[in-house]
Amino acid sequence: MAALPVAPLDDGRRFEVEAADLEVVVVGTVFECLVRLGWNEAARMRAHTYLRRFPNGSLAGWMRDMVRRAS
Repeated sequence: MAALPVAPLDDGRRFEVEAADLEVVVVGTVFECLVRLGWNEAARMRAHTYLRRFPNGSLAGWMRDMVRRAS
């Protein structure tokens, strides 16, 4: 599977992520946001279930909803 280019790191290096691993990157990023918002493990797992149910949905809209609920 072809690797997808990703934005350069701060020091100018670049890295690539396999398309198959993109979901892991996205879910990890979402989980990190939820941790910073103070969500517990159970809430993060519910969010993960929701995210997996709508893999082709709007991630930005979903994240806005999660932040709004956490606020």
